[in-house]
Amino acid sequence: MTVIERTTMDSKIEFNEIESNTRYENCVIDYSNVDIKLQDNEFYNCEFKQKDFSFGEYIDVTFEKMELLNYDFSQSFLNGVQFKQLNAQGIIFDSSTLKETSFTDSNLRYSNFSETKITGTIFKDSTLTEGSFQHIKFTKLKFEDSILNNVDLLDTNLNGVDLSTDEINNIIVSPELLRGLAINEYQAAEFVAMLGIKIN
Repeated sequence: MTVIERTTMDSKIEFNEIESNTRYENCVIDYSNVDIKLQDNEFYNCEFKQKDFSFGEYIDVTFEKMELLNYDFSQSFLNGVQFKQLNAQGIIFDSSTLKETSFTDSNLRYSNFSETKITGTIFKDSTLTEGSFQHIKFTKLKFEDSILNNVDLLDTNLNGVDLSTDEINNIIVSPELLRGLAINEYQAAEFVAMLGIKIN
């Protein structure tokens, strides 16, 4: 849980000047010259000059109302991170670890979550169209009222996943890994066609 003790507004700051327990609003944040580690921060409507956040550590951090187009969080560790109301098309998380992380009301089209390890993570009211979730390992992964059209889930075991509230046209899956997937009656036709089953 993030503990906020101070707020910085309408400022331009160096990345290495970011302080824990601080909320930043409408700030421009310059490039980092050290390994990225953020803890107990909130960023609201901020602009990061740097797009490479790979190999970082993010604990109890909130990113809200921001543009994170094509930002790279690959091979990073995230715990208790919240992404809210983002335009984050093309964002990359491949080979990362996500724990108790949430994505809410965000545009994540073309995002890449392949090879991630996910625990207790939710995607809610978000667009994931044409995203990649290949070969992910998860415990308690939830999609709620989201758009997953043309999402690639190849080599991902979907046992325990519930897609019944989502839009899932033309998703790509491994048929042998569908056991335990929950869908609604209208989505069933999509899977029947995908599996080449004929109903007379």
